[in-house]
Amino acid sequence: MDVDRMGDAERTAYLEEKLRETVGFAYQHAPAVKSNLDAAGVAPQQIRTIKDLEAIPITRKEDILAAQKEHPPFGGFATVTSRQMKRVCVSPGPIFEPLAQLEGGAKGLNVAGFGADDIVVITPSFHMVPAGMLYEGAALLVGATVVATGPGNTELQIQTMRQIQATGYVGFPRFLLSIIHRVEEMGQDFRRDFSITKAYIGGEMFTPSMKQAMEDDYGIQTWEHYGTADLGVVAYECPGRSGLHMYEGAIMEVVDPATGKQLDPGQPGEIVVTNFEKDYPLVRYGTGDESFYTDEPCSCGRTIPRLVDILGRVGDAPRVRGLFLVPREVAETVGAFTEVTTFQVAIRLSGLRDETVMRVEADVEDKEGFAKALKARFQDNCRLALDQVEFVPTGTIPQGSKVVVDERKWE
Repeated sequence: MDVDRMGDAERTAYLEEKLRETVGFAYQHAPAVKSNLDAAGVAPQQIRTIKDLEAIPITRKEDILAAQKEHPPFGGFATVTSRQMKRVCVSPGPIFEPLAQLEGGAKGLNVAGFGADDIVVITPSFHMVPAGMLYEGAALLVGATVVATGPGNTELQIQTMRQIQATGYVGFPRFLLSIIHRVEEMGQDFRRDFSITKAYIGGEMFTPSMKQAMEDDYGIQTWEHYGTADLGVVAYECPGRSGLHMYEGAIMEVVDPATGKQLDPGQPGEIVVTNFEKDYPLVRYGTGDESFYTDEPCSCGRTIPRLVDILGRVGDAPRVRGLFLVPREVAETVGAFTEVTTFQVAIRLSGLRDETVMRVEADVEDKEGFAKALKARFQDNCRLALDQVEFVPTGTIPQGSKVVVDERKWE
């Protein structure tokens, strides 16, 4: 069924039928969804149309984290037990969830021209967090050969890409650029000596200057997509190059984050998604990402609306190296260190790499030992490496300051 090329009325009817099935099933089998609807005074049979979703409160990542702590392991959002799941993933928090749907990622890869003739290097992590597994599963669905290199070790990445003659790259754009720059430092010519001609990228800001460098300087055609660990890929770029088409395996709203009310085309707001997954139904999941959409015709022939741009975060949990850094997790991490009176994490750009710096006001004698212990706990709890601990005088960090501040400047 070619849902993304249906007329508006036919597509809406299809999505709303799936919506009614999903809400009814989730209400019966996912206690957290039932609790959410009951608290709002909403019966599942009242949700008939996409517009009716406005009556349901938005569920956010911190809500899932809190629910899982109270009702481990899945907080009442799963409809099956751990033993009935093929794979359980762990996201920072920790948050436990089954592996999200792969079809959205496969759709994006297929539209981008990835297929059986491709050897694809997949660089996001395969360790606990689901990103690498989501990409691997999607690439296998389109018939590509997968080389699961994971993150880091730039020189080994270079050796692998060249010797195996990889034709495609899947991962974060800045990591690909850092690989290319290292190739040049080693005296090689990336365009001449390597076979990569296309890149399926997401997980962080992709600036026009980065796109231009990849496509014009290195001959790599780039294809953007949008997704989260919980949902999988839910929007993908088409040959029309004018936004990211919404994946038909979910309902995507752009809403006012304060009221939850749906916004019209062109109005920026938070991306909220309802998936159709039976094992882990997420009804009105607030991603915290800001965008706006258009329903104008696309030159590729697809009629399904598309996100025009990902503008950043509407919440206070920015993406760092492809993962969300949740302020509450940071606060809980630092709370174990009674010596700290005030703290703040700053995210900066160091070349092409995200750098995390924690400023702390603390009364400690062994600063080196304290910083080592803090970094270790931060890594364990937040799944991100803390690059630097910066001790600052008392009163440097104003009371009431944000726990996490994003100081990155995008060109």
